[in-house]
Amino acid sequence: MTERHKFSVGAFQGWLCGPQHWEVRHRDGLVMGRRRNMMECAKLATRFNDKKKELDEAKAVLSAPKHHTPERVEQARAAFEALNWRN
Repeated sequence: MTERHKFSVGAFQGWLCGPQHWEVRHRDGLVMGRRRNMMECAKLATRFNDKKKELDEAKAVLSAPKHHTPERVEQARAAFEALNWRN
């Protein structure tokens, strides 16, 4: 069976790579995870996309802290550190 693109969730895509073999890939082609069925793959892609949105929002707040309350800046800093802990 050849690989086939089946769905997209933001910057993440679901690919069918064989019977009971699904992959979540970033649009750049990086494999982010593997699952056995499309539903689990879609949930994983959604979770990755939600985390990416949170990280992007935190970066936006931290890039212009004077436009936000100190509490919001601190919240964004904590979110950024929690979501970006691997890098």
